[in-house]
Amino acid sequence: MPDYGICSLKFKIILLAIIPLVVVITVISLMFFLGSIDLAKEQRRIVKENIMAEKKYELQSYVDIAMYSISHIIDVNKDVATAKQQVKKLLNSMRFDTDGYFFVYTMEGTNIVHPMLPDIQGKNVWHVKDKNGKQVIKELVTIAKKGGGFFQYCWNKPSVDKEMPKIGYVVLLPEWEWMIGSGIYIDDIDEEIKNFNNQVTDSFNNTFVRVLVVTIISISMIIMLILSINISEKKLADKKLKELTQRIVDSQEAERARVARELHDGINQLLVCIKYSLEAAKEHVNKKSPAEQELQCGIKRLDEAIQEIRRISRDLRPSLLDHLGLFPALEALCRDFSYRTHIDVHYVAVDNLRLASDVETTLYRIAQEALTNVERHAKATQVKLWFQVNKLALMMYIEDNGQGISLNHHGNGSAITDASTGVGLRNMRERIGYHGGEMFIDTKIQKGTKIIIKLPLLSIQET
Repeated sequence: MPDYGICSLKFKIILLAIIPLVVVITVISLMFFLGSIDLAKEQRRIVKENIMAEKKYELQSYVDIAMYSISHIIDVNKDVATAKQQVKKLLNSMRFDTDGYFFVYTMEGTNIVHPMLPDIQGKNVWHVKDKNGKQVIKELVTIAKKGGGFFQYCWNKPSVDKEMPKIGYVVLLPEWEWMIGSGIYIDDIDEEIKNFNNQVTDSFNNTFVRVLVVTIISISMIIMLILSINISEKKLADKKLKELTQRIVDSQEAERARVARELHDGINQLLVCIKYSLEAAKEHVNKKSPAEQELQCGIKRLDEAIQEIRRISRDLRPSLLDHLGLFPALEALCRDFSYRTHIDVHYVAVDNLRLASDVETTLYRIAQEALTNVERHAKATQVKLWFQVNKLALMMYIEDNGQGISLNHHGNGSAITDASTGVGLRNMRERIGYHGGEMFIDTKIQKGTKIIIKLPLLSIQET
């Protein structure tokens, strides 16, 4: 049963290590995000001011260019009426960007030039207001009288035919008492600020993800550090358990060998002597008498007992395995199995390959267990046992054409498992696992079972 006291202590140690880390990271992250929000607000303000300053500088430059062009016409033409017509024509034709143009008004608010709204030319629009209630022309004229400057208002944007925020810049042409100016729509500033906000939000999100990743990694490292001690201890315990299991297996094999020798050299020899005595006694009994028949029956039963003891002795520890190695022993095992069960066995060995003694014993016992399972459960008519060797591994295959093993099946009726079900299969897996090998089972219902053993060749060869 698990030790819940130890588990609880481990859990408390993990919590004591993780909680302070989480608290510190949370506080630092909160301070960082609050500071970042304030910084983002200040950055947005600075960005907006810089964009507005850039727009104003650009707008003032356009108006300065227009005024320079006008001054050249005024200087050349002495006729005022002609000069005014040329100026109006010039300003009507001048454009910049998509929606950039120039306008001219008198000091009383009468429009003289407006390329986008030719219908208002010659009309007084002094009291025109934008959607926010600002008297646009009145305010612009007032600014022009003061020497010129900027004014923000809303005006129809030609490209979208909708009122949009705009910065106007106007100057006074004192010779003719005209207000000359232009404007730049600033609705794109909001779009730029929106993009900036998106970038700031993405930056916050990326930073949050990084902090979260660092937190998770830190917590994972703490948990791994704490659990690594348990893992190393578990590995050491597993190693000792495997060694203990192998010692038990070795003890069992030694005991099997001792019992096999006792049966073969002791009881079997004694029974053979008794058989010879009975055969000798039979010679002194009258032929076809009841005593002779009883002796003959006893000799027959005794001969069967001798053969059974020899089989048991061979199953406990075949002498071929110790004297000639794995492959001759398996050949004899397959031959005896086929003779006893009438199941056809096709066996293919590997020539000139000797393995470590304990490995040969393990492979022999696995084959023996597999054949026993075939005899008891498979209802097979044919078994194949063969080996394959490459530079890295030794592969042993045991395949039958029986009814298969009931495991966790896929949709096609087949399953591949690590041999974790069944005592016999589990023992086989544990035996092969001690030598660093692997065991798999490929089974199909009513189509047979294949056991696959894989062993690293370099660690199992005889030295």
